[in-house]
Amino acid sequence: MQTVEEEARSLLIQIFTEQNKPQDSLQKRLEEISRSIKKTGTYHLSYDELKYATQLAWRNNSQCIGKVHWKNLNVYDCRALETEEEMFEAICNHTRQALNGGKVINAVTHFRPRSPGMEDMRIWNPQVYTYAGYLQDDGSVLGDPKNVEFTDEILKLGWQSPTVQSKFDLLPIVVQIGKRPPKYFELPKDLKQDMIITHPSGKFKDLGLRWYALPAFSDLAFNIGGLMYPASVLSGWYVSFEISRALCDLDRYNSLPQIADALGMNKTKERLWKDKAFIEMNEAVLHTFSENNITITDHGKMGVLFAKHMVSEEKAGRICPAKFSWVVPPVGPSLTPLYTKRMEPTFLLPAIVYNPIGWKPHIVPLPRGEVEPVVNPKIDSLFSGGKSSI
Repeated sequence: MQTVEEEARSLLIQIFTEQNKPQDSLQKRLEEISRSIKKTGTYHLSYDELKYATQLAWRNNSQCIGKVHWKNLNVYDCRALETEEEMFEAICNHTRQALNGGKVINAVTHFRPRSPGMEDMRIWNPQVYTYAGYLQDDGSVLGDPKNVEFTDEILKLGWQSPTVQSKFDLLPIVVQIGKRPPKYFELPKDLKQDMIITHPSGKFKDLGLRWYALPAFSDLAFNIGGLMYPASVLSGWYVSFEISRALCDLDRYNSLPQIADALGMNKTKERLWKDKAFIEMNEAVLHTFSENNITITDHGKMGVLFAKHMVSEEKAGRICPAKFSWVVPPVGPSLTPLYTKRMEPTFLLPAIVYNPIGWKPHIVPLPRGEVEPVVNPKIDSLFSGGKSSI
């Protein structure tokens, strides 16, 4: 296990090398960092260092196909903020900037890193936009089954759900600093931007399916130069199948039967009705975002871009971490150039890692496809490495 100074040194050498900065400036900067760590136990990255390190963390991620745009990642520095109210305002500002009037940009907001004598900042929400999941008396769920436990925790904090609950109630933002009681804040009206999913044929109009415009992950940590950033927001734009899966997966909204009915499919005689309905769901998602002038892309385009990215990284002499089950799309996987690519989910620093669950700080969720959570009371030791996220 490397020390903070060793990891800082490795990071700065990488930054100076990739950006072709003078070596005498590197040595001076390393000496500054060394003195700071010896005196305070930590150090402060400049904005430019933090930005490039964040871009590297995204480039190193093995589970995000969108990392092909790592060079264009915008970074908002909120390390100086101190209160829950300031955190919430920064989250709102991030969301407005990232939405960009529909021309979505890739962005990260960082709050302060873990430091000696300072309380950790945390965001409980898995994403800024999160739909409630209400467990019913018969065991069914109204809303998103993924968020039942989170919804219960917010209700315990005093949040009042709408008088008439629905499948698509947006949950408030929950932030916490150290061991203080968590606080929740309702998103302002101008940010409650979800859309009714419509199909070009008009046949989805009675399904009442909705989704939001911006995927903004908010329960992640960034491991950068020996420092852990336990409160960050990472957002980009959607690949259509991400929304289709959320609305169609059996353990989420499970909407395929209703979609098939709306399209007039015979679920008894048509053996591939699920496949056909899922393709039409993707078509509907793309149509909806296009009609609302919101940036989105499809798996075919992203597959081509990621294949080119892999070649580019190889030419640069770098490893391109990639996890097959995350990067290869669930729709027509063999139709993309990624299907036959050899992929290795290599863990590299700097990195994006999983945070412990906000209301269960001893549990760290595992990536998609793994069932049991890691129960690890020694969170600091986990954070020294971390499991890749996104």
